[in-house]
Amino acid sequence: VQDDVYGKYRLPAGALVMPNVYAMLHDPEVYADPHAFKPERFIAQDGSDAEPDPRLCFFGFGRRICPGRHLADASVWSMAAVILASLSVSKPRDKAGVEITPIVSFTDGTITHPEDFDCDIQPRSIQVEALVAQELTRFHRSRD
Repeated sequence: VQDDVYGKYRLPAGALVMPNVYAMLHDPEVYADPHAFKPERFIAQDGSDAEPDPRLCFFGFGRRICPGRHLADASVWSMAAVILASLSVSKPRDKAGVEITPIVSFTDGTITHPEDFDCDIQPRSIQVEALVAQELTRFHRSRD
């Protein structure tokens, strides 16, 4: 709307500002060991404060915040709960039965995601196996 100054930067009216959310969420001054998977970091414990909730920035900011953020968050939570309750997900094994540790790598670009990797997914019960088979049959029939 108008020229502005942020720190040592002058932002002319009409400038497009793209925050580097990746850098914000991987800042070692904010998140201890930011590349490690540590969900407990978001719970205050042993007299230390919880680290900031990443949902405060990864859905956007201000007037441009994602209007579907609550649905997205609830959907991912529900899907993760169903997967963990019904399936056993583990590292794959080679022909000799030795566990294979996948190589962790991510795509480049404005939006990144993990590269494809192999894993072993097994149903936790016969009932889950029957349900998956039923859904796969239904899926294949709908595509014919």
